[in-house]
Amino acid sequence: MSSLDPVLFTTAIVLFSLVIIVYAADLLVLGITRYSRKLGLSDYLSGLVIVAVAASMPEMITSIIGLSMNNNDILFGTILGSNMVHMALLTGIFIMAGKTIRIDQPLLEKTKLLMWILLLLPLALAIDGTLSQVDGAILIAAFLGYLYFVCKKEQTQGKLRQKIELKQIWKDGAIFLGSLVALLLAGRWLVFSSVQLAEIAGIPNYLLALIFFGIAGAIPDLAVELRSLFHKHQSIGIGDAIGSTMLELLLFFGIVALIQPISISLGTIANAAFWLYASITTVFLFFNGQKMHRWQGALLILFYVGFVAVEIVRAIQ
Repeated sequence: MSSLDPVLFTTAIVLFSLVIIVYAADLLVLGITRYSRKLGLSDYLSGLVIVAVAASMPEMITSIIGLSMNNNDILFGTILGSNMVHMALLTGIFIMAGKTIRIDQPLLEKTKLLMWILLLLPLALAIDGTLSQVDGAILIAAFLGYLYFVCKKEQTQGKLRQKIELKQIWKDGAIFLGSLVALLLAGRWLVFSSVQLAEIAGIPNYLLALIFFGIAGAIPDLAVELRSLFHKHQSIGIGDAIGSTMLELLLFFGIVALIQPISISLGTIANAAFWLYASITTVFLFFNGQKMHRWQGALLILFYVGFVAVEIVRAIQ
């Protein structure tokens, strides 16, 4: 029995960390979305930028902890895995839950080709096996350029407020900072404890991050997207799914590469990259202003199942 104690203790830490992450991320989203409403942002842009930043904190923090441990498998596994969850699993569940929904967003229609091209940029820059500091600067510039473009489009609608008094937002800021500290601490516990369990079970770190961290980090996004659907603000959910992917593949990878060039094993990430970009392309084709049906959601969920199945088979061989 004593030999099981370390396993039980480590498992308890993992579960406790997950609870803290989910609760803290929910508070983070609450604080930052209240601020966005006071600023006058539309549902879609709130999801694309504000909610995406808040809800992506768990997976980005997990990746940073992995990087601090000199473990690129956790870095890439978490980001690729979480984005597969965003674009395939969560978007599929979102469409299935909505039965028949319509995403009629002019801003999305006008910019989805540009977004698709920008999301291919990290893969194109990594084809030589490295994301250099120059590559990082390019990715950051691409994200900031796109953000400026969509914000200018939003500003033409005349709903943005130029300034907000401090007394209106200090509570939201306090919630944001407190939740961020909780996420940082819980993320560190989660990574260290999960890696220990994976070593005991003989699970590769890359597979652990790809599936477990990917799903765990996306739990707040699932809550946000379903909540937005049930409250008839589905544009927030769609914006969150797309915005999280843009944020992590462009801005986050860009910042990390700018600080420290990243070596990439193309053979390791090839399957995840294939399924991710297939999912991104399919999602953008589905968001054409027409009604979406359950079969489209089911197809995206099958993409995720296929991705996980191939990764497990590769790990076993």
